[in-house]
Amino acid sequence: MNTTRSLRLRSLPLAPVCALALLAASARAQNCTGTISASVSQVSVSTGGVQNITLDVAPGQAGLPWQIVGAYGTNHPIPWLAYGNLRLNNDRYLYRTYSGHRGFLQGVVPGYIGGPLVPFNSQGQAQVQVVIPPGLPSIFIGRTLHHGMYRISPDTLLPECGTGTVPLTLVP
Repeated sequence: MNTTRSLRLRSLPLAPVCALALLAASARAQNCTGTISASVSQVSVSTGGVQNITLDVAPGQAGLPWQIVGAYGTNHPIPWLAYGNLRLNNDRYLYRTYSGHRGFLQGVVPGYIGGPLVPFNSQGQAQVQVVIPPGLPSIFIGRTLHHGMYRISPDTLLPECGTGTVPLTLVP
């Protein structure tokens, strides 16, 4: 009987903590605005091509560090990015874009760890390109690259917001 009473008394502080977490999550969502759209959804690996990605944020957020990354999928997102509502798998392509390796992304600037930062104009608009060179190996056929952007909170070092993703399927 004392055990039950003790458990009830210990669980009461969780209610305010949960309420604060919900409040913080809603405040985070209100402070973040970002959209992403793409010009095409398929590119040929034999001829190559370009997907133009248009990124928009509120003008007051244009000077903040928004980073664009990509992954092969969105079905098993890594929790760290999912915290900021960006659903990308933890795979080799995510590592390459996050760590700033030269790759398919163009029109970006090096970030803190070398990862690509989005260079917004004063109105909060930017254009980034995913360039697929001609003659990629056939192993890439059928792969879908997903790109999205997020922003890290300087206070918590966690993603405080993110966008959806735009797909790019590689076809023959």
